[in-house]
Amino acid sequence: MELTPRKKAILEAVVNSYVLTGEPVGSKALASAIENSPSSATIRNEMNELCSLGLLFQPHVSAGRVPTSLGFKVYVSSIMQASVIDERTKLYLDNALSFTACDSSSVLSAASKALNRIFGLPAVYSFISDESAYLKTSKLFMLSKKAAAIIAVSSDGRFISRVIRITAGNKGHTELLYRKLFEEKLKNKRLSEFSKAGLQNFIACLNADEISLIPVLSELFDMIASGFCAGTEIFGTESLYNLFPENEAVEIQKLFSTTDPLDAVNSKSNVVFGSDMPFKALYNKAFVVADYYTDNKHCGKIGILGPDRMSYGQIIPAVRYAAEILSGVLSIAAKDMEE
Repeated sequence: MELTPRKKAILEAVVNSYVLTGEPVGSKALASAIENSPSSATIRNEMNELCSLGLLFQPHVSAGRVPTSLGFKVYVSSIMQASVIDERTKLYLDNALSFTACDSSSVLSAASKALNRIFGLPAVYSFISDESAYLKTSKLFMLSKKAAAIIAVSSDGRFISRVIRITAGNKGHTELLYRKLFEEKLKNKRLSEFSKAGLQNFIACLNADEISLIPVLSELFDMIASGFCAGTEIFGTESLYNLFPENEAVEIQKLFSTTDPLDAVNSKSNVVFGSDMPFKALYNKAFVVADYYTDNKHCGKIGILGPDRMSYGQIIPAVRYAAEILSGVLSIAAKDMEE
């Protein structure tokens, strides 16, 4: 949709004012907000035309105008100037992710929690399902005669670790036995095979020495089945209920528990409006998202869910930066676990 420079300036001013105040914007307010402003009468005519184009809406006859979902969309895609993340937000995100990661989920939760706290809006993230993914690395480290740490790294860059209880007569022998079992029977095993039924089938194929590793294998199969599953998570339930009416918040939670709304998000878009998605619960809402990677492999998305009325200029660079540092932390942690 092509707009004249004047219409763009008016739409931009309406969006900026409405995001800030939440109130309809009148022509007099715009006249003082726009540089080299035309007369109030001219602004009113332009606003009427923007209403005809579906970009603005007048709640009632005597009111000013508010942006529609289409108006926000045009503003984000064609008018809004690119901005950089402010230093306080950058520092907060840096600190939030400056820890030793023990699994992919904890890193994603930390990034989501940080975004939620910065903006007071629900944060979301997704794992992409890769049906061909397999177990790339798994190691066992005996911590004592009764405890061990087990790690697993998948071919698509996800990783997880767990401290488990185990009785081992000889620590070195147990570690060596697991290393041998991994190389011969676990390496490159499809993640989809790590299930309760898969565990029973695997145990049936163990030799006499390997049977002692059944407690370790039970933990391994369980942590892969529960920790490497695909899907979408929403973080900040309190923000969700503070932001939207209870019935809408409930519907959004149901949506996230039964499907992956981010599947419908084009990977090239940082902002996706609910009006462009096939979910009634997301009407008048929007996602600001960015892709994250592990070792250059696309793993999913992270971002913010909010109303159409959001401070896109602040949120977009923050979400992009969160995805950038998230990708770095995940890539380094996955490589460290493989070594």
